Amino acid sequence: MPPFAHSRPRRLWAAWAAVILCLGAAGSARAAGDAFMAERYYYFMRSFYQELSGDDASALKSLLKGADLGRGYWYLKKEAARLASRSGDNQAALKYAREALALKPGDISVLLLAAWLGEAEGDQETAEREYLKVLELDKNNGEALYLLGKLYLKQRRFKETEKVFRRLAAADPGAEPHFHLSHLYQILGRNKEAVAALTTALRKDPDFPEAWEELARLQEKSGRPKAAERAWRRLIELRPLAVPPKNELARFLLKSGRKKEAEQLLTETLRDESRLRRDVGPPAEEDGPEAGLDGADDASRLKMRLGLLYLNQGLHREAAGEFEAVLKSRPQNVQARYFLASALLEKAEGRDKSPDRERAVKLLEDIGPDAPFYIKARLLLSDAARGARDEREAWERSLAVLETAALARPDSVHLRLVQALVLERLEEKEKAYALLRRAAADFPREAEISFRLGVLEDHLGRKPAAIEAMRQAIALNPRHADALNYLAYTWAERRENLDEALTMAEKADALKPNQGYIIDTLAWIHHQMGRPQKALPLLRWAVPLSNRDPVVLDHLGDVLMKLNRKKEALEAYRQALKSDLTDREAIKSIHEKIKEIAP
Repeated sequence: MPPFAHSRPRRLWAAWAAVILCLGAAGSARAAGDAFMAERYYYFMRSFYQELSGDDASALKSLLKGADLGRGYWYLKKEAARLASRSGDNQAALKYAREALALKPGDISVLLLAAWLGEAEGDQETAEREYLKVLELDKNNGEALYLLGKLYLKQRRFKETEKVFRRLAAADPGAEPHFHLSHLYQILGRNKEAVAALTTALRKDPDFPEAWEELARLQEKSGRPKAAERAWRRLIELRPLAVPPKNELARFLLKSGRKKEAEQLLTETLRDESRLRRDVGPPAEEDGPEAGLDGADDASRLKMRLGLLYLNQGLHREAAGEFEAVLKSRPQNVQARYFLASALLEKAEGRDKSPDRERAVKLLEDIGPDAPFYIKARLLLSDAARGARDEREAWERSLAVLETAALARPDSVHLRLVQALVLERLEEKEKAYALLRRAAADFPREAEISFRLGVLEDHLGRKPAAIEAMRQAIALNPRHADALNYLAYTWAERRENLDEALTMAEKADALKPNQGYIIDTLAWIHHQMGRPQKALPLLRWAVPLSNRDPVVLDHLGDVLMKLNRKKEALEAYRQALKSDLTDREAIKSIHEKIKEIAP
């Protein structure tokens, strides 16, 4: 949330504060020599009522007219920045904020606004400077400390993050700073300190539901079942009508072998859900947890929920038993068929011929094109078809299932995309390309099709076409993190458009945080920009997140070499060769790098 008001109710008190300011200023305008204050007041009030009526564009014009009278007025420029940002035009908002700063350089609220907007537009260095400037003026400014800490966390500057959040905890006696510290400690794997921070937060605010939920998960992860259970139960006390905490406690109880207690709790949960369905109606999605169970008895709903919880925990035999029980009373239930097939396939453990696999295939084949779960069923059936020992035969069987399903449901984008992926696995890249081109014509607004076309163009060695397809995917969906990352990495490899690449990679990282391949892209851009000291901590973070991907290890070696840390670089290169690297050119390149260090 930005450090300024976005809502009209909050604008109301800001407006009346400004009215008092403007009235006092207008009364002394002649004495002050400013003939424009009364007119500014008129434009401010005009913008106020235009915004209240929902006409933000006219409100912004009125603010700018008032702000530009005479030598300009900082408060109206700040209000213009707030309004422009709420309308989604952060670039214009940043312009107005900087103009407000030029008129009143030491104003903390404008500095915070400009810093937040600059960060939103990808200018993290300027944002950091302006947050630090605020802290020079007010060393205990909680908003600046929080935003600076979040910025450092985004940059994986964990030592600075901890220092800033500790400063925030000293300045703010509340629970929130300790909650933020717990997140940092969990990222760093310092779970004992995370528990201590959450405990402190809850001592300060015992009714902090998000902290109880975090503590429950953390205690469970740390092997403290009694403490975890206490936290889950406390969360339920705080949110007695909320369904998710009860589902989580039921999952925990099942995991602990306490099935009767879990059943009792789930029965209560289902009653709560039934009341909610009566009040607000059933879920909108056709494949939701209640699909195919309208009018079902409570026993069927309970067994369905138990089966799903078992399935999520990998207890496939127990899950299958619950779904079988549902089908005995409701033999045509599509949801139970689908999830029973899922459990049976997991029980079959990849065996091509087994009673479980044969039963699963029959269950999936019986789900017709007009039924809920049809597309999911056909995708699962295509996976089941890959049980053949011969790899090519397995993929061909999978493709046959998908082709039949796509004919039955030509409205499914997902089926087309998976078909194209299977064709790629069969080395039928031109066929995959033709299929995706037809899909793009049928579904011109689907960003994922453009993204997959871009990847395929790249694999076919048509780099300019790949870049154009990625641009199209981003135009269709500006929040497509993988398209943003793919294009950013492509430019980094080509050493082109590095500033824009960095902005794209940072946006991808914000949309899909803690993904090793995206953090690697960020690091590689910094490396290509001649900033190895910024790339190094990012790569150290990306290595475990990417499961020690050889490309990431290779990049780490290159950055360490740039910093003249040859011994560490040699180890990174050797680790890259020990992984599952199959690219012959990449293997050759790493061997050459190793020879240069240790001839």
